[in-house]
Amino acid sequence: MFEPARYISSDITVGFPRRTDIESCADAIAARLEGRYEQHPLPPLPAELDPDVPRLAFVTHEPLLDARQLLVLQASFRLEIYHQPSRQEDPLALEESLLSEIPGLFSLLEAIGSETPTYCGLTTHVRLRVNEERGCAQDKDDRVVGRYLAERFLKEPNTTELYELTVRFSETVEGRFFSNTTYEVYRTWDASQLDEARPRLSGRKAAMHGVLITGDFNDRHAFNENEEYTSNQETAEEIVRRGMAAVARAIAEIRG
Repeated sequence: MFEPARYISSDITVGFPRRTDIESCADAIAARLEGRYEQHPLPPLPAELDPDVPRLAFVTHEPLLDARQLLVLQASFRLEIYHQPSRQEDPLALEESLLSEIPGLFSLLEAIGSETPTYCGLTTHVRLRVNEERGCAQDKDDRVVGRYLAERFLKEPNTTELYELTVRFSETVEGRFFSNTTYEVYRTWDASQLDEARPRLSGRKAAMHGVLITGDFNDRHAFNENEEYTSNQETAEEIVRRGMAAVARAIAEIRG
């Protein structure tokens, strides 16, 4: 029913004790990133805003690399990686690429004078597109994915007209980690075929549709429950490996 899974993007997060003056570290961070990233200007923001609002941004446009954007928040670094189409079906290569980013992220802690990372996490987005050419006629029905997820995860029998469905599981692992997995319907449209003045996102006219799997593996459980807990580089590498393995299991679950 589905084409091969495509790993669209991944985010690696390294948390640290909140710094309301994180913008003052811009030059020190830029020095660590020199040659790979360029700072992208953001408007100045009040310090009292939500700490999850990005305060600094650095981007890379190197053609041989996946597109990367490093966001600096008051209490974390978040590296957002958009994988090249040619690499999206190779999770082993992507895992090695993600692992290679860990040392650089931890070096940024030195740039801001923080020696105690609070937690780390990996979020991965995977698309399983419906294979309409090899599937049966009903696979061309825009609602088929919602029905498929409902049959797999729900007990309600009347799901023939189901249009959207999101299912999320959150588990604790070994008293240390959270493993969160979300399954949902996704649709994309061909922008060139949309009326710019009055865009209509017709389900029947979607260019592709399928299941979006989002895996979020992190050690926030240990951080939340243990006041003396701090993460480290070795744990971040473990999170990448275990997070990718959790996503692989989720893909297998959907394929049945």
